[in-house]
Amino acid sequence: MAPTMACVSSADAKIDFHQGFQQFAWRVPVAMLTRKLAALTGEAIDGPLNFTAALDLQTPNGRALREILSNLANAANNLPGPAGRLVLAELEQALTTSLLVTGTHNYRPILDGPVRGIAPWQVRRAEDFIEAHADDPLTVEDIVTATGASARSVFRAFAEHRGYSPMEFLKRTRLKRARLMAESGLPALTVTEIALSCGYGDLSRFSKDFLAAFGETPSTVLRRHRSVY
Repeated sequence: MAPTMACVSSADAKIDFHQGFQQFAWRVPVAMLTRKLAALTGEAIDGPLNFTAALDLQTPNGRALREILSNLANAANNLPGPAGRLVLAELEQALTTSLLVTGTHNYRPILDGPVRGIAPWQVRRAEDFIEAHADDPLTVEDIVTATGASARSVFRAFAEHRGYSPMEFLKRTRLKRARLMAESGLPALTVTEIALSCGYGDLSRFSKDFLAAFGETPSTVLRRHRSVY
């Protein structure tokens, strides 16, 4: 198999590897994939989920999947403790979604089918739910359960009525809370504590997102307001 390809296989599959073959493997529970697929489609998944083994990593979706796998490996090797577990949990959610929309499987016709519309009140309900649980490691399934619609319907409605995705709304909500915490100027407060309190496990990503949103780093805001007291 070429380095530009991935293999999607079940746990009991028999695969022969040639001498010198190198691989990076990540196990995704079938139950996690099934829950994600049900959330994306809004349909009950009653039968087995079967993938075609070969997956091209050179397509746009394939490159995104490869990037997620690279981030998973980096987090697993370099982020211990609670922060590492939080990052891994969110990356695994991204991996399951990416795998379902990139790979070829027997539920693709449903996944690629028409997207049902949802009412504006469902968008508002999603926003209320996200704001109430922004500090938690929210998943697409959580938002879907709160709205009673499929993930694809929710994402399309957000794009049409808000101009951004529900996950972008989650990020904005977390960053607003992070800025309020930084502006408190509490002497014992650290950037790490702010990030973890606002649902961020990756401190580098938190600082980059904060800088992009507000034009300054969280540490700068914290120092400035701390000097007032």
